[in-house]
Amino acid sequence: MNMEIVKLTRTLLSQYKSRNSPDRPFILGIDGLGGSGKTTLALQLKNELKAANCEIVILHNDDYIVERENRYQTGYEEWYEYYYNGMLI
Repeated sequence: MNMEIVKLTRTLLSQYKSRNSPDRPFILGIDGLGGSGKTTLALQLKNELKAANCEIVILHNDDYIVERENRYQTGYEEWYEYYYNGMLI
């Protein structure tokens, strides 16, 4: 296992265990452009955190912004499509 993932998992577990409201969900957001590894990171963290008996749900925010066919291949650079064009459609 990647040592950075192990280190990140330990940090998240520490924050999870020390949160002020244990009866509320612990929410983690991962941001980045398409192809940057967000899903890969989320799945690796999910596996590590599940092994520590944490309940995990992954939501893909892109699915709630605008349809994929309207986000990409519009002629703009990908960052512009995601952050500006995708929000305006």
